[in-house]
Amino acid sequence: MYEHTALLSSVRGRLSRNPCSTLAEIASSLGVSRRTLERCLVANGVRFRDVRDEILLGRVRSLLASSPRSKKETAYALGFSSPSAFCQ
Repeated sequence: MYEHTALLSSVRGRLSRNPCSTLAEIASSLGVSRRTLERCLVANGVRFRDVRDEILLGRVRSLLASSPRSKKETAYALGFSSPSAFCQ
């Protein structure tokens, strides 16, 4: 079983590779239940949504700083199905 901090690091790594992953998908890939992953994240003082948002924000900043992309191009580069979903 993962230690809480190692699990959080693994979640961040997986979200960095695919920021549109769900909690259930990541839990499954780590071999733990969704609920166990939630408990481990809470033990670290974070929620899955906050970690995912942090990763997405970092990628958005990087993409916008590195090239003049439109919102539509940035949305698709981040894995969103539509620009409207990205802008929410």
